[in-house]
Amino acid sequence: MERYVPKPALLNLYKKVLKEAYEIESKDMVGNRQKVVSQLEDCNTSLQKARKLLLDSDITADDYRMMKQDYEKRVVQLEEELIKLKPVSESIDTHLQAALKVLLNLKDLFNNGDIHLKREILSSMWPEKMIFNDGQLRTTRVNEIASIIYLMDRKL
Repeated sequence: MERYVPKPALLNLYKKVLKEAYEIESKDMVGNRQKVVSQLEDCNTSLQKARKLLLDSDITADDYRMMKQDYEKRVVQLEEELIKLKPVSESIDTHLQAALKVLLNLKDLFNNGDIHLKREILSSMWPEKMIFNDGQLRTTRVNEIASIIYLMDRKL
């Protein structure tokens, strides 16, 4: 069987779709980072206010300790969230080339891969539960990028 080689126009369309998806995801990531940083600043500001209230004798030492414990717990949670929200890389060209290479060789990767790779490929295309019934695949949702690529291939 002859290997499928997409036309340059299709490759450019793949790149564009992947780049747009990345940019949308990046904006969300940057927004989430800013939100967490803002919440951290709020916690630190509140802790400073509580310290001032203690120094001005407006609250007791026990009240301050409880407030401090609550804010410190929240700060730890927010810092953990911030670690998970890695800074967004400015250039995705290298990653895009690697992704296109995988897309172009998906059939070979699947046919020659072990069961774990096959499962990973399938779950990336169909992120929700897959049901096989009477030799047919039934699923509630297909990965958005995979469906766009499938539509582009069908139209070209």
